[in-house]
Amino acid sequence: MCTGAAKYLNPIRCCGDNYAVGLAERKGLEAALAQIQQELPFDFPCIVNGSPRLPIPSDHTHQSLCTYHEADQSTVASAIDVMTATMLGQGKITWQAEIDAASELLDFFRFAVKHVAELYTQQPPKNSAGAYNHVEYRALEGFVLAVSPFNFTAIGGNLPGGTSDYSIPILAIVGNTVIRKPSLVATYSNYLVYQILVEVGVPAGVIQFVPGPLPQVVAQAISPQLYIAANLDKIVGETGGKNFYNVRKSADVRNTVLQSIQGDSEYQGQKCSALSRLYVSSSLWSSSFKDLLLPEVAKITVGYCIQPTIILTKDLQSITMKEDIFGLYNDTNYEKTLELVNNTSPYALTGFIFAADRDALPTATNKLRDAAYIYCTNSPCSNGVFICLACP
Repeated sequence: MCTGAAKYLNPIRCCGDNYAVGLAERKGLEAALAQIQQELPFDFPCIVNGSPRLPIPSDHTHQSLCTYHEADQSTVASAIDVMTATMLGQGKITWQAEIDAASELLDFFRFAVKHVAELYTQQPPKNSAGAYNHVEYRALEGFVLAVSPFNFTAIGGNLPGGTSDYSIPILAIVGNTVIRKPSLVATYSNYLVYQILVEVGVPAGVIQFVPGPLPQVVAQAISPQLYIAANLDKIVGETGGKNFYNVRKSADVRNTVLQSIQGDSEYQGQKCSALSRLYVSSSLWSSSFKDLLLPEVAKITVGYCIQPTIILTKDLQSITMKEDIFGLYNDTNYEKTLELVNNTSPYALTGFIFAADRDALPTATNKLRDAAYIYCTNSPCSNGVFICLACP
C-alpha cells in the first residue's frame, strides 16, 4: 500500500543538439552511423516464429537493418544509439531523429515521473472525525496492448513506459503489464528503448516486447474468448488526425505558404501532426497565395516518392476535402467555413489558424474548440515537438 508520495524536481524540456559540423556530437553521430552500417544486420530475440528482414528506407540496395525472431524472450545486450537506429530504420535526418528519439523521448520519461508523483498526491482533502481516508492507485485488471506507429521512436517508448502531452495513460510506470507491439520498420529502435527500460530497473515481464504481424498479434490479444474468460473490459484508443490550416485573408502570405508546404511534406508527411486540410481565403488565393504556393511546391525534389499534387476544390464537403486536400472558402463565409472545418472530419490531432486581424483569432478559437487536440494560432506544425507560443 502506498501511503506517501515522493517529490521530484520539475522536469525541463530537452532542447536537443544541433549537430553542427565540427562539434563532438556530430563526430559521435557519424561514428555511430558508420559502426552500425558495418555491423548490419543485427539479430535480437522477440516472441513468435520466423525472421523477416527489415530494410533501410534510404538504402535501395535492399540491405537489411536487422532481423528479428518472433519467438521467446532473451537477455538484453546492446549499446547502439537509439537516435542512430531511428535515422537508419525509419529514414530520418539528424534533426528529425534528434527531436524524436532524443529530446521528445527524454521529455516523455521525465514528465511521466512528474505526472505520477502528482497523481499520488491526489488524496481526500477532508476526513470524518476519528477516520482517515486514503486513495490507493492500482494497476488495471489484466494487461495493456500498446501498438505504436513506425514514425516516432518516442511514441514507441512512451506507450509502454510513460505519459506525455498526448495524454496517453501511464502504463508500466504504475504497475500495468504491457504487451508491446512495435511497428515492423521501427522494431530495432524500439527494441533499444526496451533495453534501456530494462537496464534502469523495469522488472522482467512487465513489458513484453512482441514484434510480429499486426493482425495476428492484435487478434490474439483482443480475442473475445480471452476477455470472456478473464472478465476483462476492452479499452480502445486511437491516435491520428485530419489536421487543418485555416488561412485568413489577413495572414502573412509567404510565411503561411512555407509553413503549409513544410507541414504537409516534411518527413514526407509521415507524422500525426502533418497538414491534411488547407482552407484558404478565396481572395487571398487569387491575389497571391496561389502564385507563391505552386512554384514552391514545384521545387520539391522527389526520389522514390510521388510528386506532390494539389487538387483545388470549392466544394468543402467533397470526399477529397474529407481526406487530404487544399480548398478555398469565400471571404464572407468565414464563420460558416469554421463550422465546416469542425464538422467535416471526425477527428484531428492538430489545428492551426493563420491570421493578422485580431477578430478572426478569437472567433476561430471559439468555433474550433473541439476540432483538434492541439490548437495553435500563427504557429506551424512542422515539428514533432510543439512549442505554441500563440496558443489560446
